[in-house]
Amino acid sequence: MAPRVKLEKAAWLWVETVKPEDIKQEHIELAYRINIPACKRGICRRNCKGNPNCLVGIGEQVWLGEIDENTFHNIDDPNSERREKNIFVGLTNLGATCYVNTFLQVWFHNLELRRSLYQCQNSRAQEHNIDSGKSKSRIQSIISFMFLFKEIELKIS
Repeated sequence: MAPRVKLEKAAWLWVETVKPEDIKQEHIELAYRINIPACKRGICRRNCKGNPNCLVGIGEQVWLGEIDENTFHNIDDPNSERREKNIFVGLTNLGATCYVNTFLQVWFHNLELRRSLYQCQNSRAQEHNIDSGKSKSRIQSIISFMFLFKEIELKIS
């Protein structure tokens, strides 16, 4: 068996013995190989398939290169650059962002979830006098998702 296949199987071995209601953070970290240390710079020639922390070539040269300003001025009709309605919109894949993009797409296209998020009110924190950092962090996360989903909606409409 190839080393990559062994890694893949080892990451998910716990699934055979753990009930869904007993899944803990450690299982998720095992499955997604979160705790694998990042590869040392210069050792790998390309990203390791079994290590999400291997960031040898995530496409950054495209984003860090020079911008040709004329490209933007030569567009006849800016609306021709818009995406068609109901087409998936998300993050550019720079390595492990594809995982984030997958969840983002699933959540964005779940209309019930999106409606619920938009109906959340920031005043709930004030009503219940929430001072804990954890609660503030949750509220900030909800606000961030609201903002992100609204941005995606505006880009595809």
